[in-house]
Amino acid sequence: MSLKDALTRATDACDLITTIEDIGDSARAAWASEAKRSMPRLRRIADDLGRPELAVVVAAFFDVPVKQLVLALADGFLIEELDEQNAMTWVVEQLRQRGPEWASTLVAAACDKKQAARFRTLLDALLDAHDLPLPDDPRYWTNWLPGPGKVLPGRRFWARLVRAATVRDAFTGWIPPGYFDELAGPVATLRAAEPVPDDVLPALVQVFTRGDRPAAQQYALGWIDLLGMRCELWQHRGVLCDALPLTPSKVAGAIVEVLLRPELDDDELTALACVGLVRKEKGIRRALLKALPRLAEPGEELRELVAVLATDGDTTTSELATRLLQDWGVATTPEALATGLWREPALTDPEPMPEFSDEALRLDTARVADLLGDDVNTCGFFPLLIEWTPAVLVAHARDHGVDHVRELVRRHLTQEFDAFPLRAMLLAWADGSELKDATVAPGDENSGLSLLAARRMVEVLGWLGELPCLLSTPSHQGLRVSWEAFAARVGRFREVGQPLLATDVAVALARLDRAAAPADLSPFAHPIHGAEVLLDEVLGHWRDTDPEPVRVSFAPAMKDDITAQWHYRMVVDGDAPVTHPMLGLSDPWSLPHHGSTWTARVVGIQPRSGEPFTVPMRDEVAAVAQLLPQHQARQVMAAVHRMEQYGVGQAAWCHRMLGDVAHPFSEALTVLGLAWAGGAAPQDRDGIAELWLRAWDEGRLTAQDLVGAWHSVLWELPDQFGHTAGHFVRAPLKVAEVLAVIADGGGLALVWPLLAVLAEEAAGAEKLPATAAALLEIVLRLLPHVQAAGVAALLPNVVALASRKGNSKALQVARRIRDSLR
Repeated sequence: MSLKDALTRATDACDLITTIEDIGDSARAAWASEAKRSMPRLRRIADDLGRPELAVVVAAFFDVPVKQLVLALADGFLIEELDEQNAMTWVVEQLRQRGPEWASTLVAAACDKKQAARFRTLLDALLDAHDLPLPDDPRYWTNWLPGPGKVLPGRRFWARLVRAATVRDAFTGWIPPGYFDELAGPVATLRAAEPVPDDVLPALVQVFTRGDRPAAQQYALGWIDLLGMRCELWQHRGVLCDALPLTPSKVAGAIVEVLLRPELDDDELTALACVGLVRKEKGIRRALLKALPRLAEPGEELRELVAVLATDGDTTTSELATRLLQDWGVATTPEALATGLWREPALTDPEPMPEFSDEALRLDTARVADLLGDDVNTCGFFPLLIEWTPAVLVAHARDHGVDHVRELVRRHLTQEFDAFPLRAMLLAWADGSELKDATVAPGDENSGLSLLAARRMVEVLGWLGELPCLLSTPSHQGLRVSWEAFAARVGRFREVGQPLLATDVAVALARLDRAAAPADLSPFAHPIHGAEVLLDEVLGHWRDTDPEPVRVSFAPAMKDDITAQWHYRMVVDGDAPVTHPMLGLSDPWSLPHHGSTWTARVVGIQPRSGEPFTVPMRDEVAAVAQLLPQHQARQVMAAVHRMEQYGVGQAAWCHRMLGDVAHPFSEALTVLGLAWAGGAAPQDRDGIAELWLRAWDEGRLTAQDLVGAWHSVLWELPDQFGHTAGHFVRAPLKVAEVLAVIADGGGLALVWPLLAVLAEEAAGAEKLPATAAALLEIVLRLLPHVQAAGVAALLPNVVALASRKGNSKALQVARRIRDSLR
């Protein structure tokens, strides 16, 4: 029996281990020779069997090169699988026997991988077995969140904690509830055997001073509290004061609480106040304002900061600041504070994308090989890779021939390159399989929006070597295609006598500026594969025909109880590309689309097997969210379904990806953004603000868009169905808090009309909502900036509210607004 036979017969890792250990010496020697000679082939066999961990067993027992072992481990994700099969201890022992020098080589090779942290369980065991130095490579310490089983005496735990703390964002990862409670016992045992070294606290403080991600800083604070060292932060007050602007709310509150001691001298208190009063947390502001009266002669910068807080929307903060100014003999007026927040949008044009120029797309063979082996999650511009790769392959095939490209794909495409639909398509194409026109399996006709992306790749690969370029390759930021670039590309097709590809035309049209279409389209007359009309006729129809408005209906109930929920039954119609019928395209972008489904079984792209290929949800979003930027309804309503099913975070990715390229924001997309804003965590608000501010400055989002989306009938869909939405709801206060972030970033003109609507709705409600006071405080804070810009602030409901009897906080704030309007 050969090693290949043993591999195919093994039921799991332990079964293969038993077989290997039971064979005789001569057979073992033959297997060792086979392993060294054919390890890549054995890995492919194990992959095809669906048991890739078997290749790790072979590589561990037989002395194969380190590189082959690392490849067999597939970036380390198989280590957990081996552990679950009770085979990990055996693998570690086999590798330990190869000695410290070999182990050092393995550690270095694993650290060269982008996912080096996934090897940590295996490598830690070898490092400790041979007492090797801990790795310096930052990738090794990514997501270093040890469980209780790792906190053991004699395992250099404190050294590992210090080393991880020196790496930026090493502590980023999901921390389960009760994590530090579970660590308390093991840490106490460890401390009894090995006292906490002096370098642990300075190392953890580095996490704050570097400005690591919020989750990493909170994790470091958790360790400080677990070790009972919070009070010792006082010894690092200088660097912690400087780091305060870089810290998240919880960490900042802990730092301020520790540093506000009576022994803090005047200069230190002034420095702390100057960085703390500009933060948004009310608790930090109030604590500092209460500590400041002891300063007899405050500096000019501190007086100005306190003067700003004297008109803050939070009444407690403003009262503390006002009393402090009176004690210091300083007067302030709202008009002095109103500067800079109101401006008009810049209306900038999209910037060219040099990485998509003809010259940049003509890579040498080595660069193309690197591209095919890249990890799309770390390459820095995913999902642009989905656009860049086919454009590069077209250029390379034009220069070097299609057979050369096919061989490159066959030799260099790795598992790390996992972007749909490219990977599945390229594997099938390089394998020599014939790619048919992609279709969806029966029953999925109205499902997968990725079908167009799949068909596009089928056409590109089918004509590779004959295409001079792609029409739809972006030329400018936001995946835009300029008319100048479009005309030049059509000219290149005309020069080589090659008809255009229908899917390429369809995608290009959704990236062109329709309003800038030329009056004379005759220069674009050129044939299109599978279409009976020329490009100029398609362009004319597209230029002169508006898509039908969005319509949402509900499909009949199914037997499955889960489909009785409103978001499972949505059917989206309208907003269809008007040229798809002319181009001979029939797909879910043109048909009524069931909003609960992104995924479809795409047929015609799986090599040899003929089995339908199901696109994972994550890849489906990446493939289609930015495919047709002018048509947004189907992606948006699918995201609404996912949001209702799994939470508001599902809306975030779709809104970010589509919002980066939408021109302009549709009502549906803006509604999705408001739903996201209404459920977003405070740390996510800056991301929403950045996206909307950029879209506003580029002329893709307006103040009227926000107001119109707030009143959209799409919010009524659950009510029409007789249900209550879970996450797809309007949350006025949370939306107002996001709008305030945008206003502070210079977008007050964008958000003020909607803020005024929110304030008027709250003030005019028959029963005053509990959130009214906080919402009105935001309006009060921004009102002086609006008035200073000469904009009339009309808030009749708020003024009427101020006249009601009572002394609630909402009424107090309404009266301050009324007084400011006089």
